[in-house]
Amino acid sequence: MIKVCFSFQRNFTRLQHAMAVEMKNRGIASKFCGYCTSHKSEKILKEQEEIDYGTVISDDEMHEMAKKVKLDMEYLKTFEAEYGIPNLWPYILTDRCIMRNFPKEAFSYKPAYDHDGMLRLIQVMSKTIIKMLDKEKPDVVIFPLVGSMGVHLLYEIVKKRGIKTLFLLAARIDDRVLVCDNAYNDFTNILKHAKPTDEDFKEARKFLKRFTGEEEVRYDGIYGAKKVSNPLGFLGKEIVGYYDYVTKYWAIQKYLRKNKMAKDYTLFTPYYFTKNRLKRFAKRLIGYRGLFVKPDFKEDYSYFPLHVEPEVAIQVWAPYYDNQIEICRTIAKALPVGQKLYVKEHPNMLYERSKSYYEKLQRIPNVKLIDAFVGSQKIVRHAKAVFTITGTAGMEAYFMGKPVLTFGSVMYNAIPSIKKIGKIHDLPMQVKDMLENYEFDREEAEEFVAKLYNLSEPVSYVKIWFEWTLDEIRASKDFRTVMRLIEEGLQKF
Repeated sequence: MIKVCFSFQRNFTRLQHAMAVEMKNRGIASKFCGYCTSHKSEKILKEQEEIDYGTVISDDEMHEMAKKVKLDMEYLKTFEAEYGIPNLWPYILTDRCIMRNFPKEAFSYKPAYDHDGMLRLIQVMSKTIIKMLDKEKPDVVIFPLVGSMGVHLLYEIVKKRGIKTLFLLAARIDDRVLVCDNAYNDFTNILKHAKPTDEDFKEARKFLKRFTGEEEVRYDGIYGAKKVSNPLGFLGKEIVGYYDYVTKYWAIQKYLRKNKMAKDYTLFTPYYFTKNRLKRFAKRLIGYRGLFVKPDFKEDYSYFPLHVEPEVAIQVWAPYYDNQIEICRTIAKALPVGQKLYVKEHPNMLYERSKSYYEKLQRIPNVKLIDAFVGSQKIVRHAKAVFTITGTAGMEAYFMGKPVLTFGSVMYNAIPSIKKIGKIHDLPMQVKDMLENYEFDREEAEEFVAKLYNLSEPVSYVKIWFEWTLDEIRASKDFRTVMRLIEEGLQKF
């Protein structure tokens, strides 16, 4: 039997605990340990009696410890030589709390720590993680994702030590999930294990037919990003939301004190929660009049959809491409004469970025800001090419026969005809070649989707992560499917 370490991620901890119990019952694993990323994870583990998790380290505790330690540059240089990728900056860039001052700021480019503070965090976290691994010696670490400094350090350290890693990820086709072996959304290795059947190819052809018509395949908005003419209509909702949050916040603080747990550094205090809500409400009142326009589908244009920030899709999968204004400026300069770059905001980011952010984009000569509530696929259908950092819009554009260029690590980079940015100064030549020579290969698309069908299974991923209780998870057929995927992943990787 093996020893399993879990990277416990908030509500995902319920699923991971269910996995641990099932692994123990099936005789797959005998011992466990873990890394908790929040008080939610710790709370779930403290209130169960089924599994002895051995050593469990806490993100919150390490943040507290880092405030008190003396910086040890010799240790950090030694650690960087062994575990740098190739230096320590990627670990820092990963973390929205460190680099974007979350939760004090809902959307900001202002770091929460000075450079020494960042390094002290790496020092404390890396030492604590290494100490746990030396003591527990796990055979595999199971992650939901990598989205913080500590979890990123855990991932890279275990990879360097040759310890197996597994991720349960959305396949981005229907409500299906698969097991991957890496944190960077790179499907190149796992696709080698696919053995698509005739039925998989049949499903792939059926799936691709969705992209041949004029109808939208999916709504690319997010719950809460509704278009309304009267911003005051949100006032009642904001007041109720404020009351609910503050009540919950003080209940959490009471629980943490009672159980002698460190404060959850990822929680908004009532002060910052209020500050950010008021800022967003003010932006609703001011609005963005005159900035966004409707698309002209007769115009010659390429398309770049803005990403949600801060988010794993940029900070982990494309940490050096997090300035989207400069990316738009670079793409715009790479386009042929007469071609516009259509830029569309993600509906979930409305009223988060400042008006000046959009004005900077608007000042780029051949950029047009498109109404955020125009469906992405309508824009893609008439575009000459689509550029994205790591967004799903790139995969949808490819399925619609459009040339696509990505800036970050994303699962559909495994498709041979998808272009990924090389050297930034070569972008104009890449764009020229893409626009002049690209030909959509439908067989390539069918094979890619068939492989995803072959490797994945239908699972209510959002519900099992964010909504279901532990009992609901255990009773669901989705859980049995997840366990089958995990067992297969243990054998493959």
